[in-house]
Amino acid sequence: MADWGNIPKDLVTKISKHMKLLEDFEVFGHVCSCWRSAVNEAKFHAKNTQTQSSTLSRMPWLMLPEKDETSNQRRFYSFYNKQVRHVSLPQPNHHNKRLLSSRGWLMSVTYMNLKGYFNLCLINPLTGAVIKLPQVNRIHYPICQIKHFEKFILSANPSTTTDFTIGLIINVTRMNFDLSYSTICFWRNHNEEWKPLDVDFISFDMTCYRGVFYAVTVTAPSIQIWRLNVDNSGHPQELVIQIESHRDLIPKSFDYYKYVVNYYLVESGDRLLLVCRVRTLAETKSFQVFEIDVDKREFKKVDCLYDVAIFIGTHSSFSTEVSIDHGCKPNSIYFTDDYMIKGTNCWYKIKLDIMGKDMGVYNLADGTIDRCYNGPSHCSKYAPFTWFEVPTS
Repeated sequence: MADWGNIPKDLVTKISKHMKLLEDFEVFGHVCSCWRSAVNEAKFHAKNTQTQSSTLSRMPWLMLPEKDETSNQRRFYSFYNKQVRHVSLPQPNHHNKRLLSSRGWLMSVTYMNLKGYFNLCLINPLTGAVIKLPQVNRIHYPICQIKHFEKFILSANPSTTTDFTIGLIINVTRMNFDLSYSTICFWRNHNEEWKPLDVDFISFDMTCYRGVFYAVTVTAPSIQIWRLNVDNSGHPQELVIQIESHRDLIPKSFDYYKYVVNYYLVESGDRLLLVCRVRTLAETKSFQVFEIDVDKREFKKVDCLYDVAIFIGTHSSFSTEVSIDHGCKPNSIYFTDDYMIKGTNCWYKIKLDIMGKDMGVYNLADGTIDRCYNGPSHCSKYAPFTWFEVPTS
């Protein structure tokens, strides 16, 4: 029987430099300690080489819901090898912990009901690294009740730089009013507290593009794209573009009054994209993609994404180059269910029957929708299906 551990390390390193997927590196490195060392050298080479042939490519994963929401275990589904990875998170879990995702990190949000504040931290499920964040409590929103945390956005990967900012979308309800809306706050690394952004609009979605945060808002019937001023050196927001009507963004064949339209901002290479999701209460019907030129303050329809796929849904939205050979379809939009549990009324019971089922992959070329995950699914209040962007460095 061959002793694979005796293969010269230089040869193993040369072989591993031809690998492009994280899953291949991990399988290769499990053979023995010598191969594991060679893999680490190859990873370093991939991160620090600009040529396409040697750049480490990592396909997104899908974080699956857990039936036991108090468990520290989380499962990640790989489209490349159709396998499920089990990850033990380093932080203790609670029944009411919510996990958000951005740039290969998870934000853990735990509501401390008796004390009236939220504990937050960043977790890297690949390395086990933890970054503690300042608490968010009623002091930041004195006339509001915090309902839930919708999405967080990292300006940069904390694994590679200490100069990063977090944008956080929080759903709140004003006291004595049964009307919820979304608001924004920011935290720059090393700061002592979160800084709410004093804006006069309701945020619908947010992303970081070219190091600057942008938000999309809806003031019926128009849609606005805003540039956000994080450092509070001037006016908190600047209107980049206003699209006069929803009808300019959805297919003419759809009766606007019969459908719900969700809007997402996604950074894609050197472009800022506005993704429009047309749906009924129960299922997604269509997508439209538009490029936002923040300099010329113009927008235009995008008919083809070429080798890029967009991933949108609860707690996480991004884009990346993909390959059908690696398990993901280019020129497509992968989507998960965006429905949230709001309360304990009749509407809550109806949503329990449909939550978690509206997910798939939309072909931008022909408008067809296929399943993207064939495993079991169930409703989860705190840990629904969430896209996980495996970082490239």
